[in-house]
Amino acid sequence: MTSSVESKEEPFHVAVFVDEAGAYARGLLRGIVRHQNELSCPWSLLLVKRLRFEVPSFCLNSWAGQGSGIIARVDSREVELALQTCGLPVVNLSGALEKPVFPTCIQDAERAARLAVDTFCERGFRHYAFVGFEFMRWSVERGRCFKSLLEERGWHCAELTFSIKDMRADRIGARITTWLRHLPQPLALWACDDEMALHVVNACLRAGIRVPEQVAVLGMDDDDMLCEAATPPISSIATNAEEIGYRAARRLHRLMNGQPDDEPHVVNVPSRSVTLRRSTDLHAVDDPHVAQALRIIEQKACAGLRVVDLVAQVPVARRLLERRFKAAMGRTLLQEIWRVQCRQAAELMETTKLPMLDIAERCGYEHLEHFSAVFKKVMSLPPGAYRKQHSRSK
Repeated sequence: MTSSVESKEEPFHVAVFVDEAGAYARGLLRGIVRHQNELSCPWSLLLVKRLRFEVPSFCLNSWAGQGSGIIARVDSREVELALQTCGLPVVNLSGALEKPVFPTCIQDAERAARLAVDTFCERGFRHYAFVGFEFMRWSVERGRCFKSLLEERGWHCAELTFSIKDMRADRIGARITTWLRHLPQPLALWACDDEMALHVVNACLRAGIRVPEQVAVLGMDDDDMLCEAATPPISSIATNAEEIGYRAARRLHRLMNGQPDDEPHVVNVPSRSVTLRRSTDLHAVDDPHVAQALRIIEQKACAGLRVVDLVAQVPVARRLLERRFKAAMGRTLLQEIWRVQCRQAAELMETTKLPMLDIAERCGYEHLEHFSAVFKKVMSLPPGAYRKQHSRSK
């Protein structure tokens, strides 16, 4: 009998450029690992730590001849050119360039801006600002979308941007302080990322500007180390970095196998939600009773809060509170309770595979039929249809 040796599939050799960064980079790696776990023959991974704009010279040496593909944040034309010389499939994870050469998976700027606008508008702010980088396309896009969405609602947005030569902590802080002193308050400020949000909070701390009473600050990326290091801790939009890493790895795998790339050249992955901390813990409405009602709804809506329970906690007559609330917010107390409940339900539908009954219960409803009727009224779609259109937990 002739013996045979079972052939073993050769793994792809993939380089992943890991910035010397925090939560976002770790999220991208988790997504790549998730893709690895689905493969019958996992990749041979080379993790390359580098500074943000450092040109990857190693690719010009011996590894490129053995490599199969690269996943990297391509933040400059110099990095892009260096990677092109390798002659390998590359998937880009950065939105820094306006027209990237490589297939790209990035965060959805419009979705993030909408979350920021909703967070602030729900709290009754009338004055808005954005702080970012003028040399990073992802920052420019976030600022543009934020201003556009606010203009649709009739609000103006002030903006402060920094060039690459301004990137010194003392220079950034001084400019932020001078700029903030000339803006109306209370001010709702969205920073392009958590690092910039930390600069803003620190500048306010040094200048005696109270956060959130005078300036409410929202970051981006939800890096808990940075956010919790601030005084007060910074609210932040939680990006879906793991999904971006996963989709980038899946895309690179197809390219390395010679399969057609049938996705858009730039894929925008929506952010998940807002993690609320002390830096936005303010409802900027003139009526203190309306502000109190908003805080109670935010905290207790999904615990089955009823209007009768709410008005019992606010020291003003129910009819008067209803009238003041409608005048300030443009909706009734019950509509506000529904809105907060449905916002939470929508988030659970988008990001989990929980059964609909469990979602209803987590949002304060004992009966699925009642929840479904309210959700359709608020979101203009039945829960099942909404989940089918928006689910990101596949």
